[in-house]
Amino acid sequence: MKKLDLKVTGVTFSILLASLMISWFFSSYFFEILTMDYQAPDLINSDKREIQKSFIIGILTWETLVDASMFYLINFLPLIVVLPTLNLFNVKRVNYQIGKNRHLNLSKEIKKKVLYYSFLSAVTASLAFSVFYSIGGLFVYRSIENIGGYSFLYPNNFYINHPYLFFISMVWTIYFAAFFVLSFITCGLVLYYQKVYQVLGILFLICFGVSSLSNIIGLPIINIYSAFTSYNTQLKTYESFVSVVLFGIIGQILFFIGKTKVQCFYEAN
Repeated sequence: MKKLDLKVTGVTFSILLASLMISWFFSSYFFEILTMDYQAPDLINSDKREIQKSFIIGILTWETLVDASMFYLINFLPLIVVLPTLNLFNVKRVNYQIGKNRHLNLSKEIKKKVLYYSFLSAVTASLAFSVFYSIGGLFVYRSIENIGGYSFLYPNNFYINHPYLFFISMVWTIYFAAFFVLSFITCGLVLYYQKVYQVLGILFLICFGVSSLSNIIGLPIINIYSAFTSYNTQLKTYESFVSVVLFGIIGQILFFIGKTKVQCFYEAN
């Protein structure tokens, strides 16, 4: 891994981990518990520490940890996850446009780089979620028995007995797959466009557009955001991957268009 790639993945990992923590801190009402007015008429005769303890125990659940950590983050999650793929701009500029390195099989070289950066982004994001759940898992407990449709293909009572393994398995299946296809789409856009804001702007529009369409036609399985809230929907395990497949197809189309543009420029020079 190049030094720049390592630096960007480290920054992405840190941003994601911090974002998950901040989102949980405010969305779980932990902040309100710490700052609320315990001198209010209905609380003034109560023990502040006992009230805080009661409230905190109430929010220290697996379900709150996962749900609250996504609450403020989810709309911006695709833009953060794909940050490592933006290094493809440098590869394109140096290797393909300036022609510093001549490749006998340019198409194969482009595919290799795109898959590398897509995989790198997906692994980085999945590691951030895994670390967050591993840390949070030390302090939380399971409060419900039925987590939703995503447990459809899991053994009976798997979530009841192994909530930590359930969420970690989600990270490295549906989350990882969604991170990968979003990064793949980004790579296709990087190959075609020259500016970072163009790539991130169009990626956001694609995610927002498909999400809006899914709400209009009442088809949540095509909404990529549903992949990140699989724990809290009625979608079955396999249904959660429909949006990933759709975005994978979009990625293939954008990759073909972007690769063709790079090849034409490369051959002309």
